Amino acid sequence: PLPSVSSPIWLILITLLGSAVRLFRLGYQSLWYDEAFSWAVASAPLKTALAAILTDGGNPPLYQYFVLHPLLCLGQSEEIIRLPSVIFGILAIPLIYKVGRLCFGQKVGLVSALWLSLSPLHVWYSQEARMYTMVVFLSLGSVYFFLRALGENDWELWLGFVLFTALTYPTNYSAFLVSLVQLAF
Repeated sequence: PLPSVSSPIWLILITLLGSAVRLFRLGYQSLWYDEAFSWAVASAPLKTALAAILTDGGNPPLYQYFVLHPLLCLGQSEEIIRLPSVIFGILAIPLIYKVGRLCFGQKVGLVSALWLSLSPLHVWYSQEARMYTMVVFLSLGSVYFFLRALGENDWELWLGFVLFTALTYPTNYSAFLVSLVQLAF
């Protein structure tokens, strides 16, 4: 059993742990091909970027141009280019806690947050200039608002569900699978 420390303190500690793991040696490796493509699209003028996105067909525009592009004014280093992924990776930790707590209780929420904060795969993608942690964050937000809206039937919760769900589609094309599960539910 966990020592008697309140749940918010545990969540803060777990999130800080996950943040430290994601920020550790963030710029150690140089950009690889897909990250370089994200950087190239994000640094291009809008017309060129949209043409590249439409020609490529595999990379929806939300992350590359509308999330990564504004951050490039801070610099072009690996750390800056990977910063959005780190932020979404960190934000996913308390959000998975909320989903876990909502479905199965506080302990499951905390264990879920701890597992995600130390998950090698999630940490890896949190240190990569790609949209993967953003789609995880948005999908978790969609699931959270969906479950709350079903239980409480509040229009603000339904609006949160629609917004999170709508933002997943231009982030990663496979995000529709989350909607299919919700529809089946």
